[in-house]
Amino acid sequence: MAVSKNGKLIASGSSDNSIILYDAVTFKTKAVLEGHKSYVMSIAFSPDGTHLVSGSYDKTLKIWNLHTLECVATLEGHTYLVNTVCYSNNGRKIASGSNDTTLKIWNTDNF
Repeated sequence: MAVSKNGKLIASGSSDNSIILYDAVTFKTKAVLEGHKSYVMSIAFSPDGTHLVSGSYDKTLKIWNLHTLECVATLEGHTYLVNTVCYSNNGRKIASGSNDTTLKIWNTDNF
């Protein structure tokens, strides 16, 4: 689960392979993001609130545009489930950790 920096959105990863976005005031579902092939383990909002990154049992990270609600990139490279993701303070990097015992740093300049 993650809360946007402005406090307006809550995102929750799910065992049904989706991410649910909630309005933080009303707690009503705003959107459901689908695209992962397995459980969504970790999610994080970009510092500017325009994107969300998710890590999954399917060994991938997905970057979501929160204006269009579309996946703009799928990052592959881990050989086992991704259990943690986070953005750098300036939003230009994403770090991911996996049960394959690796930490990867991803550049976000193209997203």
